[in-house]
Amino acid sequence: MSKRLMTAPSGTNPFIIQGLQARWGLLILLVLSLPFATACGRSSKKGKNTAVPDRYFVLGDPMVMLDGTLPDKESFVTTATLGDFSDYTLAGFTVFQPKVDVTTIDRVDSQEELEDQNSTDDGQLDNELSLYSFQREGDKLLYKAQGEGFNDYPVLEFVEVNGRWDITAVSGDPVVAEHYSLSADKRVFSILISDTDELGNYLGGMTFTRFDDDQKPVPQLDNSYQYLGGKGLAIPWEGPVKVSICGDLSAEDQETFNRSITDWSVAMGDPTGTMGGLSYEVEFVKNGKPWTDVNQHCINLVKSYRLETQEDTAVFGVTMPVVDFQNFRIVDSQIFIFHDALSRFREAYLLTAVHEMGHFWGLGHEFSRDIRGETLHPSIMGYEGINSITDWDKAAILALYPR
Repeated sequence: MSKRLMTAPSGTNPFIIQGLQARWGLLILLVLSLPFATACGRSSKKGKNTAVPDRYFVLGDPMVMLDGTLPDKESFVTTATLGDFSDYTLAGFTVFQPKVDVTTIDRVDSQEELEDQNSTDDGQLDNELSLYSFQREGDKLLYKAQGEGFNDYPVLEFVEVNGRWDITAVSGDPVVAEHYSLSADKRVFSILISDTDELGNYLGGMTFTRFDDDQKPVPQLDNSYQYLGGKGLAIPWEGPVKVSICGDLSAEDQETFNRSITDWSVAMGDPTGTMGGLSYEVEFVKNGKPWTDVNQHCINLVKSYRLETQEDTAVFGVTMPVVDFQNFRIVDSQIFIFHDALSRFREAYLLTAVHEMGHFWGLGHEFSRDIRGETLHPSIMGYEGINSITDWDKAAILALYPR
C-alpha cells in the first residue's frame, strides 16, 4: 500500500485519507509532515480480488492499544452456529505493527497531484465482493473466501475449545485471539488477533459484513457534495447512532470530544442529539472495548503511543469506518486522536476531532477547485485551513440525513 506525503506552508490545516476499496471499508487519517503540514494520502490498491491489509507504523508496542480496554476472548462461533456465518464479505482489514517498509511509500510533488491521489470521488464502488463461509479440514475449520480469484484473501483457521471454535491462525501463520465482537443482528462481526514476527508485536483487525441478498444500488444524490463513496454517492448511518467517548479522560478532554460531536448539531441549528434526520446519543465509557468492537463506536484520545505511516510524518487522527456494501450503510466507525503529535506541534485537537467526526458521519474530503485553482467550496473537510463547519458542510450533512 502506498502512502502519499507532501509538505505545505506552516499554518495550513490539511488532512490525509487512507481508503480501502469498496470491499474492505475506508480508513481516514490526519497527518502532519515534519516540520510542515501535509495534505492527504490514499491507498493505491486498485486491483481486483486481493485483500492486502492496510499496515500502519506504530512508534512503540502496538499491544498498548489494548491497555484500559475490556476485551472479550470468548468466541461466538459454535458448532451449532457455523451455518450462520456463510456469505459474509471482508469489509475491513487493518494491521498495526512497529515498522513499515519505506520502499513502498510513494511521494508526490504538488498539491494538485496530492489531491488527485486522495480524492474520494473515484467511483471505486463496483468491485467484486468476497463471500466467506466455513469448511472443515480434518479437526480444523477454515473460514475462507469462496469461488475463483480469491486465493490471496486471508484464510482464518479455527479449532474447537470447550465447545467453541477459536481462531488459531491466519493464512497459516499462528495468531492469538484478543477480541471477538458480533453485532446483535449478526450482520457484522470482527476478530482482533495478535502475534509477534521479526518486526515485533502486531495487532490485526478483520471485520466482516453479511451479504445475503441482492446488492442495493448506491444512493446517488443529485448534488456535488463529497461523501465516503464519492461525489453525490451517499453512504450514511442507518441511525440512531450511539457515539462513545472512551477512555480515562479528564473533564476537559471529555468536554472537548463532546463538543466535536455536538458542534455539528449546533452548526445546523439542531438540538443536541439530532443532526438533520439522524438521531444520536453520546456516552462516556471509561473502559471501552478494543478498537475493533462493532457494537461500540468510540472516539479515543491516545496518549500512550504514536501512530505513523512513515518516519517523517506525525499522525494527528485516524477514523476507521466500516461499510456494509450490500445496503451501503456505515455499520461501525472508530476514531483515534493522537495527543503526542498534537502536543509536539501545539495544535488544538478540537478542530482535528470535528474534522474526524465529519468522516464519522459519512463525509469525504472536499477538494473541488475552479479553473484558476481556487477553492470552490470552503469546508472543514478540505485542506484550506478552514477552522469551523461551513454552510457547504451543513448542506452536505442535510442532503445525507434530510429532516
